[in-house]
Amino acid sequence: MSLPVDEDHPTNPKGLYAVTNLAAEKMIQVYGDVFKIPATCLRITNTYGARHQMQHDEYGVFNWFVRKALDNEALPVFGDGMIIRDFMYIDDLVECLLMTAQSEAAIGQVFNVGSGRGVTFREIAATIVEVIGSGSYKFTEFTQERAEVEPGDYWADISKITRLVGWRPQTDFSEGIKATAEFYRAHRSHYWED
Repeated sequence: MSLPVDEDHPTNPKGLYAVTNLAAEKMIQVYGDVFKIPATCLRITNTYGARHQMQHDEYGVFNWFVRKALDNEALPVFGDGMIIRDFMYIDDLVECLLMTAQSEAAIGQVFNVGSGRGVTFREIAATIVEVIGSGSYKFTEFTQERAEVEPGDYWADISKITRLVGWRPQTDFSEGIKATAEFYRAHRSHYWED
């Protein structure tokens, strides 16, 4: 696969969640075409930031890592930590949604939405530990279940949405981590128990 991945890259979902996302995209496109309803599809990468589920790592490993660091625990990094992903700060996503909803050029389009930057899980863990000032990270083997659905390296080519809508993420990676940690330090009791 060529990185970063653009919207024209062949899709090959590796799990039910990915299959349902692609099916929803296709249904929206068909509905828009048949009923002439303005529709736009966004392929949103992983997000992190305030108000995210923190009880377990099933729906957001980034914020789970933040929790582990705030609890001064080891962040479990699968394999050698060199798998690449695209993580986007939530405020950037909200701005993207608002701009896209107001853009005539977005109608009928499919857009990748992400930071446009690939980052390894090793770098994510190391940066979180450094910015938060506590925790550590350790390497662990993939479970069979995770290995079966692991899609490999991915980060989004966001040039299309930048060109047509004018959106580009604004949040620096370390600043996003810092803001996330500050939120959870202030509101920890609402998200997980000590």
